[in-house]
Amino acid sequence: MADGGGSVAHRVAPSLSERTLLETVQRQLRAPARRMAIVLHLSRLTSPAPRPHHRRIARALLQESAQQHDGQVFSLGNGDLVLLCSAASDNAQRATRWHATSVTPGELPAILARLMRVDTPDPRRLVSSWMLRTDAEAILAYGHARVAETAAPPTLNDDGFGDTSDAIALLRQIETEAATDLLHRQTAVLVQGEARSSIRPLFFELTFSVQALAIRAGIDPARPVRDPFLLRHLAEQMDTRLLRALQAEAEAPGPLSQMRRRGGPMLHINLTLGGVERSGLTGLLAQAGTLPLGVEISVMDACADLDRFHRVRAALQEAGALVVLDRISHLALAMTDLSELGADLFKLDWSAAVGVLDLADQAVLRAAVARLGAHRLVLQGADAEAALVWGLDQGIRRFQGRHVDAMLAAKRIMACPHAVGCNLAQCTERAATTGLAGRMACHNPPLLDGMVPLQGERRHAA
Repeated sequence: MADGGGSVAHRVAPSLSERTLLETVQRQLRAPARRMAIVLHLSRLTSPAPRPHHRRIARALLQESAQQHDGQVFSLGNGDLVLLCSAASDNAQRATRWHATSVTPGELPAILARLMRVDTPDPRRLVSSWMLRTDAEAILAYGHARVAETAAPPTLNDDGFGDTSDAIALLRQIETEAATDLLHRQTAVLVQGEARSSIRPLFFELTFSVQALAIRAGIDPARPVRDPFLLRHLAEQMDTRLLRALQAEAEAPGPLSQMRRRGGPMLHINLTLGGVERSGLTGLLAQAGTLPLGVEISVMDACADLDRFHRVRAALQEAGALVVLDRISHLALAMTDLSELGADLFKLDWSAAVGVLDLADQAVLRAAVARLGAHRLVLQGADAEAALVWGLDQGIRRFQGRHVDAMLAAKRIMACPHAVGCNLAQCTERAATTGLAGRMACHNPPLLDGMVPLQGERRHAA
């Protein structure tokens, strides 16, 4: 249809979410009672653009509140998230909480604003809270505007969590592939010396490569599964395969056993709480004798069930395992006292956002590092020089990431008498694989596995 300026405006039909939102609001306005609407305006966050964690964390908070307070979450085409739910009194809300970490609808606006605090100078403008009884005009205007606006058509059958059929294909692939062919290995190091003159391998972390799984299953790696419940199910299946592989190698030594030779770096594995309890891991640890093992557990997994985490942690530590709390954001570190969880080591995720924090937030983060103890922290995701510079400035000496991988590969090439035909990328890739096929081109496996000290290194306790 031509407008007054002679241009043509293409109006796209609103998605089902926009229409359903407006119809639901109109229906609930007939008996508004104590119903309320909370809107997270991610569409207003343009510079910087919304980060992946914004939608992921916000949606989890809104969904939990919806389940507890007779609500529904709408994911709109422009990026906004809308929660319609009951706004019970504070006492009633507290009485219906599932566990101590639940969030009431009345608390959500402040929490969502806090989530956005690092990325926008005025996060309050990103959150609207309306009572249907008193703010009917505002919520109706918002609903009509979303239906009327011109927007790109939504992706078919994608609510932001990916396709369920992809998860099914990944599960089948997990069962058919050899575990060692799907594992990715990354080395964490201790940086010593004033000028980073010495780096020493501390431990190998084994993780399943979802990208390798996707490629083998014929799935586009750029189209990952993002549903948190499907991801948890996938993680538990991966736990089972990894523990089976470790159990098999306890009986018949293989590639993983070679990485656990005495005197070499410790082996770390990632497990869910459920995976630890179901696997009989403590028995496997006893079978492994004196060779230590590190077990990494997500901080979100731990905080979701604190009683279970403390039970699992105590059992693992009694069996001689090192318990590592994984995937800690700088915000979580600054806002909580993680030392209460009793882990042996804590892995802090590097984020470029820490480089642009204001002076007050920098001071808070520095104090949090000092309180927990820089010697108990590993800065992971150290994929660039900036991560090492920041970490060393905080007193952190343990690092893990792609930049560290490149540093180790360069050191190995300089120290290896067989490296004439090797380049940095080849050495890095071979060190990351656990299957025999990916490692057989290396003529110095002991150096690749950290069994031989690099130039200038000395063996001593971390």
